[in-house]
Amino acid sequence: MNKEDFSELARQSPKGIIINYFFLLYKTGKFFLVFIPLVLTSNKEHQFEKIVYTFIALTVVILIVALLQFFFFKFKIENDHFILNQGVFFKKKSSIPFDRIQNVNFKQNLVHQIINVTQVEIQTAGAKEVEVSIKAISRKKAEALKARLQQGVTVVSEVEEEEANVPKSKVLFKLSFLELLKVSLSENHVKSFFWIFAITSSLFWQFEDLLKDYNLLPKLLKFYQDNESMVRGSVQLIFLLSTFVVFLSIIISFFRVFLKHFDQKVSVLNDGIQLSQGFFTKRDDVLKMNKIQYITVVTNPLKKSLGIQSVKVNQAGSAKTKAKKRIEIVGVNNEVLNSLKTFFFGNKSEEEKKEFRPAPYYLFKLFLYSFYTLFILNVLMWLVSFPFKFQLLITVVLIAFTIVINLLKYKKAYYDIEDKKLIVGAGSVATVTSIMDYYKMQNIKLVQSFIQKRRGVASVHLQTASGVIKMPSLYEEDAIELMQMILEEACNSKKNWI
Repeated sequence: MNKEDFSELARQSPKGIIINYFFLLYKTGKFFLVFIPLVLTSNKEHQFEKIVYTFIALTVVILIVALLQFFFFKFKIENDHFILNQGVFFKKKSSIPFDRIQNVNFKQNLVHQIINVTQVEIQTAGAKEVEVSIKAISRKKAEALKARLQQGVTVVSEVEEEEANVPKSKVLFKLSFLELLKVSLSENHVKSFFWIFAITSSLFWQFEDLLKDYNLLPKLLKFYQDNESMVRGSVQLIFLLSTFVVFLSIIISFFRVFLKHFDQKVSVLNDGIQLSQGFFTKRDDVLKMNKIQYITVVTNPLKKSLGIQSVKVNQAGSAKTKAKKRIEIVGVNNEVLNSLKTFFFGNKSEEEKKEFRPAPYYLFKLFLYSFYTLFILNVLMWLVSFPFKFQLLITVVLIAFTIVINLLKYKKAYYDIEDKKLIVGAGSVATVTSIMDYYKMQNIKLVQSFIQKRRGVASVHLQTASGVIKMPSLYEEDAIELMQMILEEACNSKKNWI
């Protein structure tokens, strides 16, 4: 039986010194990366010795700081408050009441797994970051602390404590390797492409001086000048390069998805769900039902053909941290999606659905913004003396692209009321559907410019504890009706929004 009550100030596991040390070493290493080109291009005399001495001095200082952080980091539970004392030179004492705690999550990176400890993260609804992070305690102690914080009352007997530490759970969904492969293949590879481009450009500019120092840059430039026609005119070279970049983008996407969502498992708990996933860094995130504001279902043509979609669960939090508090469940098929919807929102009733669509003004607005963008782009190309034929070709391609994208955005935009839920459709290539119990809204407002007023249209902005849901360019009468329906339900509902 677990008899931990955390009534006395306690430290982390001594293994936390190792975690703190590697964490500080990583942050320091990131900071000094920007000085590498400067070091490589500086005076070569005694350069190696200087690097070695600097490295030794930094590791010693970091070790001392890690030791001090360990000794001054203490925590306990008192009067249904979590108390934390920390700080080496500047002391800080935090007191968090149980009812402010939103989630207690576990995290294990590769170092945690090797030395067999767990990191505990305590989140509150209004905090910009994770409010408390206990870097290293045993898994047994972490489970006991989590149960104690989520219990909300003092443990009165060992039997009750033991039952509290064994949450009733049922596995709802487990991501297989085949499904993980489908997710990675249907990812946004354009994002990986631009990531590759950004890193390549950054490295080139950082090491430009190094290339000049070893007389490599003039050689590369001379090769390009001597073979400019061959390089520009080689369709085969361009095709091979494009194929390589696309292949590399897919590989990066695969490993990114594989490492993040490896062994993903969704379990239903008494008061919410738990999402476990990760390869090098394993996470256990608990989402309480009363903290969940709305869910967003994301799919695209490739995902749809593979029969999968992603579900993003938006928890209560400040607008600045809503992205960090958004939990993503990937590789979800239709059957699991229906189970999640039933779990979050209950069974579907026979209530008549009310449908709203944006006015044609919304399409006009999309094309107007696209025109401004194309105009600015053409002005920039003209200022840099871009060849007219290439400028014309790029403009024609972009016009065709924006026409298709804007038509898709207009077609996929809708706002439905069904079973006391608000369903908002959006997207262009991808299809994005947000679903929420609208009694959880904090405020709602009608947004209407003088141009919109003359056109008889208005936008509705619905504020939740996890951000704003926007419904642009409705007919004015539809916008007013939609607002009245949501306000009536929110005012009459006796359910807690958080």
